[in-house]
Amino acid sequence: MLRDFTDTDTVAEKDRQFRKELEHARVLDLYMNITVSAGYAYGIANNSDEIKSMIRLADHNLYQVKKNGRKDVCGSPFQPNFFEYE
Repeated sequence: MLRDFTDTDTVAEKDRQFRKELEHARVLDLYMNITVSAGYAYGIANNSDEIKSMIRLADHNLYQVKKNGRKDVCGSPFQPNFFEYE
């Protein structure tokens, strides 16, 4: 997902709201307990290689969440050259 956020507190608050809404989701007549694990990266990508690198960073952060037990979110600032370009 691409979105312009001004700070990480905004991202954290949107994440809390989203996960709270899903905790007691209703689909048709069924109530479901849906959990979310997410990884994100924030910053500015200036070209397609940097966009790919940013996606890899978000994916890396998702795997950190999964490694630590799931049901959480992990994000970090994007640094060009964080991952080598493919």
